[in-house]
Amino acid sequence: MNQPALVVKNFIEANPTLPPARSLKSRFVNELARRSDWQGLLAFSPDKPASTEAQCNYYYAKLSVGQAQEAWDGAKTLWLTGKSQPNACDALFSAWRASGQQDPLAWLERIRLAMKAGNTSLVRSLAQQMPPEYLTISSAIVALANDPNTVMNFAPHHRSHRFHPPDGGGGL
Repeated sequence: MNQPALVVKNFIEANPTLPPARSLKSRFVNELARRSDWQGLLAFSPDKPASTEAQCNYYYAKLSVGQAQEAWDGAKTLWLTGKSQPNACDALFSAWRASGQQDPLAWLERIRLAMKAGNTSLVRSLAQQMPPEYLTISSAIVALANDPNTVMNFAPHHRSHRFHPPDGGGGL
């Protein structure tokens, strides 16, 4: 661990109850990420930090040093929320998506969580970002987010069924 990291770590350990010390670890993790010092980040914070932004940087550091499975597990945990995540999560989520590890059911689950939380702007954003083969369902989700009464028009004419992705995987 380099000298600045040791100074920060020692300050936090010596002053754990001071208000600045409580958020300093996450802030320093984010600074190390800004510098792309992935090894230094993991040396300074061998355990997952507290803030969401720092967690995204922590898991991206894991990916950057070859610990992909830990990174994908962390990405999924951070993804599955009904609220918007910090911009620091974008690189992790993009890498997760590009790896093929993020399945469409994770998209649908996050959309469900966003709907449950009343976060219609996130619902719209997620639906528009879904893979092209899900255009039909994403269009229906956007229509529902724009006008929740559309479910009243849809429901009487369609029976309930489980969602099955094009690859034949499981349903919701």
